Amino acid sequence: SDTIQIEAIGPPAPFSLGPDTFLCPGDELNYNFNEPLSEYEWQDGSDNVNYDIDEEGTYSLTITNMCGSQSDEIEVTEIEIPFFSIGPDSMTICDDATIDIILDPDMGSFFWQDGDDSPFYTIENSGVYSLTVTNACGEETDQIAVEVVDPPVINLGADLQLCPGDTVLLDGGSNAGNYVWQNGSSMSTFEVTTAGVYSLTIMNLCGFDRDTVVIGFAPGIIASDLGPDLNLCPGEQAVLDAGNQIAQYNWQDGSTADSLVVNSSGTYHVTVSNMCFSFSDTINVIIGDNPPVLILPAQLVLCEGSTTLLDPGITGVTYAWNNGTSDPTLLVSAAGTYILTVTNACGSDVDTTIVLAGDAFPQVALGNDTSLCPGTSINIQPLFQDVDTWIWSDGSVTPSFTASDSGFVSISVANDCGVSIDSLFVSLLEPAPTLDLGSDTSLCAGESITLSVANVNADILWNDGTTNPNLLIDQPGEYYATISNACGSASDTFQLNLLPPIPDLDLGPDIPLCPGETYIINPDVSGVDYLWQDGSVDSIYVADQPEIISLTISNECGIIEDALTVFSSTAGPDVNLGPDTLACAGQTILLESNISGVSYEWQDGSTSSTYLVMISGTYYVEVINSCGADKDSIQVELNGVAPQPSLGQDTILCEGNTLTLISNADPQTSTMWQDASTTPAYTVISAGEYVLTHENRCGVNSDTMLVSYQSPPTLIDLGPDTILCPGESILLLAPATSDQLLWQDG
Repeated sequence: SDTIQIEAIGPPAPFSLGPDTFLCPGDELNYNFNEPLSEYEWQDGSDNVNYDIDEEGTYSLTITNMCGSQSDEIEVTEIEIPFFSIGPDSMTICDDATIDIILDPDMGSFFWQDGDDSPFYTIENSGVYSLTVTNACGEETDQIAVEVVDPPVINLGADLQLCPGDTVLLDGGSNAGNYVWQNGSSMSTFEVTTAGVYSLTIMNLCGFDRDTVVIGFAPGIIASDLGPDLNLCPGEQAVLDAGNQIAQYNWQDGSTADSLVVNSSGTYHVTVSNMCFSFSDTINVIIGDNPPVLILPAQLVLCEGSTTLLDPGITGVTYAWNNGTSDPTLLVSAAGTYILTVTNACGSDVDTTIVLAGDAFPQVALGNDTSLCPGTSINIQPLFQDVDTWIWSDGSVTPSFTASDSGFVSISVANDCGVSIDSLFVSLLEPAPTLDLGSDTSLCAGESITLSVANVNADILWNDGTTNPNLLIDQPGEYYATISNACGSASDTFQLNLLPPIPDLDLGPDIPLCPGETYIINPDVSGVDYLWQDGSVDSIYVADQPEIISLTISNECGIIEDALTVFSSTAGPDVNLGPDTLACAGQTILLESNISGVSYEWQDGSTSSTYLVMISGTYYVEVINSCGADKDSIQVELNGVAPQPSLGQDTILCEGNTLTLISNADPQTSTMWQDASTTPAYTVISAGEYVLTHENRCGVNSDTMLVSYQSPPTLIDLGPDTILCPGESILLLAPATSDQLLWQDG
């Protein structure tokens, strides 16, 4: 008799991979199916009943048996925890400016401090603004403090007239910014005690304003003195002079001029007054037979380019000057001796004035506004002529000034003939930048990373000659950037390394096992994590019974698996020392039989399960158990050394020059440059760090050369040839440069 059992099965039951979904960083989606008598095929060709998803993509599974098939597909998307920035911790803007924040709407849901939920936000008022962005993987918060500053507005008021001894406090108001008064002081108020022109300039990042007020002081009136009593000749007249002052005059006859013409006997009276003072005087005039009396100043000093008026102050006479003119006054424009004779019916008188040549009006020029780097100073040396005294804005009195901060610098120069004033503004440049490209990192083949320079107020130069703030890199090597501004430069390097790919895995053919025998499975794959079918994680597996053995190995760049079957056999042991081996000089090779439960005999009679090879030769082992015996041999050759590439010392090239770097690799050694090219020669055309890597079966080594480029010196222009008078000087300025300067005197 005979029996057969027939089991009826239907096509695979419908199944679902689930709705399209997403993965957060570190998440994994796991599937485990158990459809009997069915075959599995995933989109990547794998046939496992268990499947793990840890990266985005489109995944599909088809389950097939002899009666039909079922399929499903799922789309998996990776999303990151939100990462964003709405700006620096604090920011100052002008009253007519706004900060527009534009973020990716797909980043997540948005929640501003005022409840707004838009990815687009405009800031135009002072305050603290915060944003929280949330998605399925988490949330991130950032905030910014904004201060709105108005441009300054100054009103010092109308011009003022004060009495001697009075003071007035000028107030710049509540403006935010840097205050600079006409004398360089930086207080918000200024106390005025003397007459003058007072000005205030206020600057902030939103603008500047300037106002000026003229403050005068009523002059101290000199007590009027009409002189001694007068005797006039008949028909003669005299001018009573109350003093050429800025004041009000009131004579006894009600007239208000500063002088009064008299030609008759009498008592004459005048009162001189202003807003602060009042003085009076009286004179008696008698008509008699006395001749005129003339009094001129004995000596005067006449400044260059100016004039003075000689006025005898006497009337009722005729005038005879030594230059032949007969006017009552003489306008003097040159040094010399001036003589006047006056005559009336009673007689005549003569007097002389000597006019001496004085200095020219002082001149000074500070030049154009300038700027300096933080922490440095600049020596200001003005051009000047005919200067006796100096007063700078800080009160110093030397011919030059050292500025080390921003602000107005003013100079007032003087001599006997007058005062001259000039000023300039010193602004601070951005400080020398700093640069941090981050920590060195490693990537798998095909991945990339973006290096970013956050300082956008500087010139950027990457090692490949590009000048963008960002550099996308996907090849191993050393990358660097240099950023610079007028005040300095900074550089940083970043090393990108390639992680090893997931290696191939081959457990070999199925293994026969003699009763009582054990077999050691050693894949000999380094740099990976092991996971055997029983959950163990050792690098070897000991089989002592029939079973299906599967191994999954993984590293940062992938995962791979293989399996074999251990089955019972009485055919005897099967030993395999592996293929012939080539290793480097100085290395040792451990030969392993990878089988236990047997006896061993090596070519030298030793009986260990392993054999350490230290010299080249042919090695064999015979293994014996109750099922039989087997023998295998292997050829081991030990020679060769790791390569030693050499590029030479770091070097500097002139702008426009090139340099050819040569690889000295032998035919058994591979060559790779920093950009992953493999040519035996490499032409350098830009500054950077160049890396040559040699690799052979004995190892891998690299050498690095740093190549810098130097530009020609900055062109120098000292200006046209010039002529100086004795005692004059000129300041020659070299261009602002980091190059070495050398004048003719060393």
